[in-house]
Amino acid sequence: MVLRRGLRPSFTLVELMTVVGILGVLVAVAVPSITAFLPGYRLNAISREIKVNVQLARATAARQNVRCVIAFLPAGLHPSGQADGYVVFLDGNANWQQDDVVNNATLALGADGQVDPDEETVLAYQKFPFGTTLVSAALVNNGAGANSRLDFNADGTVDANYFASPTTLIGFDAHGLAARSTGGIFVWGDVILRNTENKWRRITVTPAGQVTLRKSANGVNWE
Repeated sequence: MVLRRGLRPSFTLVELMTVVGILGVLVAVAVPSITAFLPGYRLNAISREIKVNVQLARATAARQNVRCVIAFLPAGLHPSGQADGYVVFLDGNANWQQDDVVNNATLALGADGQVDPDEETVLAYQKFPFGTTLVSAALVNNGAGANSRLDFNADGTVDANYFASPTTLIGFDAHGLAARSTGGIFVWGDVILRNTENKWRRITVTPAGQVTLRKSANGVNWE
């Protein structure tokens, strides 16, 4: 740094180039580290988010005295490029479907595409972050017998391109317990995620409505 009488302190060109060079080295070292960190961060973040939103569905069911359902959407059940995600909705008539029947009491007049009262979407489609995959939603078959169309973006209409199958839904009743299938069996099980580094996470919902999160380095041994 050069200092002359009557002038403000300043840096020489050599000093500035030295600082730029040091910053370049620091960036070159930091970027690969951040890139390597991102897959694990994303997997942890979406796993925690799912756990929180499953607990939100449980609380919503108890607060509104109506079944609340989480629909997990693996690849193949919705448009290409939008695989891996979930939707949360109310299931007022407890049939494991997001209904759009004109007269739900008598099933008269068929469907009108408009989500029924007490069937509205609580949380619109939540897409998993880049590099994170929904491996499976290994849940008890709810016995509904058919895929349910979903109000994907919470606009009040069901979308013909988005479905949830009878084995990819988990729900809670007004007591906070896992909702029962049409045959009276608790619907519970595991939702399993994996990232590009082959790290795994498993969210489990028990019949009592408890939600746990576990991790694995191989998808076999969990801790």
